[in-house]
Amino acid sequence: MNVMKRRKQRGFTLIEIIAVLVVLTILVALAMPKYFSIQDEARKKAVQTALKAGEKRAITAYTEPDVSVRTVDITERTLAGGSKAPIAGTERQSEH
Repeated sequence: MNVMKRRKQRGFTLIEIIAVLVVLTILVALAMPKYFSIQDEARKKAVQTALKAGEKRAITAYTEPDVSVRTVDITERTLAGGSKAPIAGTERQSEH
């Protein structure tokens, strides 16, 4: 008898591994658009929540005389890398 026929098959063939990778790639490609849309919706909700909280703070500051509100300078925003850039429409005029 042939020794090769009696030996147990161990491991996976290259074709099997490639087939699994192809299936996983297709599944990931189908899932990514949904994942990104969920992320965008979460960002929108976070912005809406922050705006509502700011609105409530502003209303409280103007209606309650005993409440002090911390002011924030919004004329500059920090860019990546630590540099600062003016927000559009808030540039300061140089005095000559």
